Amino acid sequence: MQGCLERKIPNHIEELRIENCQIDTQMTRELLLQFNGHCYLKRFGLVNAGVKDDMMDSLCEFATESSYLEEIDISYNRLSPFSFEKLMNVLATND
Repeated sequence: MQGCLERKIPNHIEELRIENCQIDTQMTRELLLQFNGHCYLKRFGLVNAGVKDDMMDSLCEFATESSYLEEIDISYNRLSPFSFEKLMNVLATND
């Protein structure tokens, strides 16, 4: 995954699904920073990817700042009800 982050991510990507891959918090933050404002990502999935509560601020920021994001899938991760509720509140306020 680190090699992918070292290259320029194409701006025409509309969907990215990362599944069954335990990526760490720092790598998730770097990935979200790469996409934020630089592409037309509409659907983003981190399914069974080891997403934890400490990543929620980065996910919420990404969801808030991404004007194209329509769908985010974070199923099968280790999130507390509080973190899930936080993301749901952010998504509910986005237009």
